[in-house]
Amino acid sequence: MKLRLKGWLGLVLVAVLPACAGKSSTEGGAQQANAGSSQQAGAASVAGATASGGAGATAGEAPFSTTCPAERPASGSACNYNGTQCNYAVDSCNSIGFICANGVWLQQSNNDGAALTCFNFSADQLGIPKDGEGCACRGNLECTFDDCAAQGSVHAVCDNSTWHVSSEPCMDAACGPDGLRCKTGEACVARAGGIGGSYTCAADPCAAESRTLSCDCAGSLCHGPDERCVMSNGLIDCVCDTC
Repeated sequence: MKLRLKGWLGLVLVAVLPACAGKSSTEGGAQQANAGSSQQAGAASVAGATASGGAGATAGEAPFSTTCPAERPASGSACNYNGTQCNYAVDSCNSIGFICANGVWLQQSNNDGAALTCFNFSADQLGIPKDGEGCACRGNLECTFDDCAAQGSVHAVCDNSTWHVSSEPCMDAACGPDGLRCKTGEACVARAGGIGGSYTCAADPCAAESRTLSCDCAGSLCHGPDERCVMSNGLIDCVCDTC
């Protein structure tokens, strides 16, 4: 009986041994597969290192500025400014502007302090100047304003520093020898063609611009084919050289 039992136990042990060996091999294979996953994770780590040294770092090194450079930039030089135009003084009356476009400084036209005209100082604009008021950087202006209800006919001259203003009552002005009188805002126009010439009153183009009467702004009153404008004794003389 004992001999039979031993024989049966031996058979059982032989049958079990191959199964255990196969299980150990499977565990070893699983461990190798896990090792491969770790390498893939390592590759992901390398990719992360590449990203940390990429464009993100470069962008962070040059953030946009909202403050104009202290010194005037050179036209065409690189810029990282994000704002309105930057202006730099050229002299006491003029400045030069720059804008940052597509990473490059671009020079704009000069800002001229004398850009305003007499028209800008009329009663319905900046107001008629007063004697002694400053007009620095306005250039040389000679203006006439018809303010008949208050000051009269105002003559104002800016010498690029100070306004020099005088006035006189508004009144009709004689035009020619026959008693014709031109009202405020009209110009006396003389034409010498024909016997004794002719005189007429016409709307003064200079008055519309608050400028003193001159051929520069009233030359259009001489519209004949051979006429040219000449200022003569406070009137527009349309001279015809071929008449």
